[in-house]
Amino acid sequence: MLIAARQARTANRFAPAQTRRTNAQAWLEGLYAPSICLWLDAYRLPQPVGTAVATAPDASGRSIAITQATASKQPIVAVNAGIKALQYDGVNDCLQTGTLTLGTQQVSIVAMSRQTSGTAILAEAGIGTPGTTDTVTHSRGDGTVRNIVGFYAGNVGLQYKLSTVGYADWVQSAIVCDKAEPAATEMLVFANNAAPALTSTTSNNTNTFGNYAWNIGSRNNGTVAPLLGFLSQVIVFCKALTAEERTQVYRSVQEICGLGWA
Repeated sequence: MLIAARQARTANRFAPAQTRRTNAQAWLEGLYAPSICLWLDAYRLPQPVGTAVATAPDASGRSIAITQATASKQPIVAVNAGIKALQYDGVNDCLQTGTLTLGTQQVSIVAMSRQTSGTAILAEAGIGTPGTTDTVTHSRGDGTVRNIVGFYAGNVGLQYKLSTVGYADWVQSAIVCDKAEPAATEMLVFANNAAPALTSTTSNNTNTFGNYAWNIGSRNNGTVAPLLGFLSQVIVFCKALTAEERTQVYRSVQEICGLGWA
């Protein structure tokens, strides 16, 4: 199936940009629908550019609610460097989701983002109050360490750094975690589909992912580490993507964002 999909995607390289985007969206839906738990796709937002977003559609097919009831915390639809995205103000913008049904052993997160400065959480899942004494998943950055990703229990857990990612760039990051793997390789982090930027250095096998609500763009509904920048895609998979799957997802997201087949 992946071979046939790859052939179809090769032909798609020569189609008009909007056709390539639509085809890439459909390809991801068709091949990965059973494994996609959440998909925030800025290109499917019904709101026009410049409008605050109170609700966003979930492209996963699971109809997960993605909302923000507080007007001052609503990100704005924008276009940055030709990529449609949600613009976060770095103050308290945040979108919150309904419950994601994840397995206990595997999860993968793909995000397309561009930070301008500050400290930020791109996506987070928690038990109870995320960011305090609970199990969380997040991707963040600050002025020195661009992206940190980890799975946390309390305030202790796995922590990783992607120091090669600059704020001036749009970056597609992928986190692939399989709790069944040895501690040294249970979590892998990729920037722009490069070789694993980081692997686990500490075991955290006692924690599972379970079924929780998520915050997108900050921690704890905008109160901690809000994103200052842009977020175009967040896709959560309830599986550990293989190398070939990760590459196919990477190329499709690049096409969706108009960056061409990579």
